[in-house]
Amino acid sequence: MSLPWRRILPVAGLLAVAALGMALRVVHLAHPPLGLDEAESAINALTILQHGYPSDHYLGLPLYENTLTRPWPNNVEYEFRDTSYSDKGVAIYHGWLPLYAMAASFAATGIGPDEATDPPRVQHELDEFRTRTLAARAPSVLFAAGFLAAVYFATREMAGRTAGALALIMASLAEPCVRVAREARYYSATLLFGTLCCWAAWRILRRGRWRDFAFAAVALVAAFHTHLLTFAVACVVMTLTSIWWVRRPGAWQRAAMLLVVVALGTVPWALAVMGTSSATANAVVAVRLARASRFRAFIAPPGRRRWRTQTVFAGGIGGPVHECKQLVGPFRPPTEGTGPPAGHPRQPGDH
Repeated sequence: MSLPWRRILPVAGLLAVAALGMALRVVHLAHPPLGLDEAESAINALTILQHGYPSDHYLGLPLYENTLTRPWPNNVEYEFRDTSYSDKGVAIYHGWLPLYAMAASFAATGIGPDEATDPPRVQHELDEFRTRTLAARAPSVLFAAGFLAAVYFATREMAGRTAGALALIMASLAEPCVRVAREARYYSATLLFGTLCCWAAWRILRRGRWRDFAFAAVALVAAFHTHLLTFAVACVVMTLTSIWWVRRPGAWQRAAMLLVVVALGTVPWALAVMGTSSATANAVVAVRLARASRFRAFIAPPGRRRWRTQTVFAGGIGGPVHECKQLVGPFRPPTEGTGPPAGHPRQPGDH
């Protein structure tokens, strides 16, 4: 009995491309050492193992990551508190899902939070740094595997097998996709759930079955707990496409189910984590900053209003991608005796 080569060869080719893409994401995963943002996320994951949630303190010290715009009047040592954390002491600067994935990776490899020492000292050897770096980046590689599968099946459903194969080749080998998948951050998970949201919006527009709305609800909740901007963009896209499907029979009931599931998956978290005081304080800070004459002059100086405004908003979207390119660096590990150990961010003088 002859083998159906015409069916086997294309599948084998796609599997080979996907395997090559995953190999590019895994090879020398412990090098270079964790960058600054990666270390921030890794510390947040360690606080999850310590407290059950990403906390604003580690080793007895407050964590500072992004902006210092809120005074801390009750603290005798620090004048400002980081806006990345709520008044309840939990992280709000990005979603928790990637952080919990990283914490699970730490727990699976036997890595736990450190204890404060007096005086402070280095608590781990070079081999431990390598293990911690691998554990921190492993979830991003797993999210990348899901991303490749989502890209292929979504594109195949939208435009056919040939388009799906081309999309898989591009996603597997494209340098930005490979680099993002090697970051111990939320970038890889954002690619996955952003792709799932796009797929869900297309399925609702094309078919609009109960399973399509349920799929969209799960994808939106996952995007919310990964990257708020991706979640917001997906909500806008689904709202705009509702013009074409809202009059279908049963569309209102399915849309109501979608809204209820998304609300149940997002609103309780927001109320429990942020609370009204944190949200109000951050809003007040944003209003005061927008009214500041120096800030307005920077955003839109005379003669450069349009260019500077576009630059600021484009930087807000493209910044994470640019940063991950700068931080990941080459895949080849440094030779012995060069570079800082894994787990330490590079310094300007490092080679």
